Amino acid sequence: MKSTKNIIEKWYRKLGFSERYDEEFYSLLKTADIPEKLTLADCDIKKEACADNLFAFLYLCEDVENRYRELGIPEEILLDTLRDIVVWCDTWSGIKGELALGQLDWLSHHIGMKLFKLGRLQFYLGKLKEGIAEIGTMAGDEVLDIHIPAVGKLDIEECKRSLELAKQFFPKYFPDFNFKCFVCHSWLLDDTLKKYLPKNSNIIRFGDMFTKTAVDDSNALIRYMFEWDTTVDNLPSRTPKSAAAAKIKEAILSGEQFHVTLGWIAL
Repeated sequence: MKSTKNIIEKWYRKLGFSERYDEEFYSLLKTADIPEKLTLADCDIKKEACADNLFAFLYLCEDVENRYRELGIPEEILLDTLRDIVVWCDTWSGIKGELALGQLDWLSHHIGMKLFKLGRLQFYLGKLKEGIAEIGTMAGDEVLDIHIPAVGKLDIEECKRSLELAKQFFPKYFPDFNFKCFVCHSWLLDDTLKKYLPKNSNIIRFGDMFTKTAVDDSNALIRYMFEWDTTVDNLPSRTPKSAAAAKIKEAILSGEQFHVTLGWIAL
């Protein structure tokens, strides 16, 4: 039987963490006090980002792998889904200047098998808070909630392919989940962006895939376009990483209000 630390190392390697973490990872793992067995219920998902979080979630990957196998879900989907742990480790290690994993409340969806990455997009097994009259849905109806991981270009054809993959995946592996439509609640759907981005940009084209139903004031987009700990207050000191980010920075500092928008796509 594999030890807890062997399981953690297995998933560190299997998920493809950068070699730049190796020295710190192995040094911390050697001295870490880790329970012999962990479940998601044992984890404090509100805990501050740290290396202990990473060890716990890497250990939990082992049980997720077993449950994927029981359902017959391909390993490619397992690894593609769980690599979000690497994304958020990179994010929080960059913020803290040391090996750390945060966003545990989000990553608990992956570990709890409520979210799957199929191609370019992630899909969460969710429920509507309010009905959508145009397609006859009601509050509480099951839906696939789309999320967009920060992994490369937002290619529209790849996004469309992901929708088709989802239409095949969930009826096959979760036949009791009777989703009525796709929904997305994101800054990417904000029509305000059309004032600052080319109409043929991937972001604008992605937003135009959806019928939009609700808009909330929010400048949350700066966390995605800059570092994750960016706020309106520290935005002036942040360096844009793209021409689009530079335009958004200038717009917000000039008083523009951006939004998160809810949209849906019929089946």
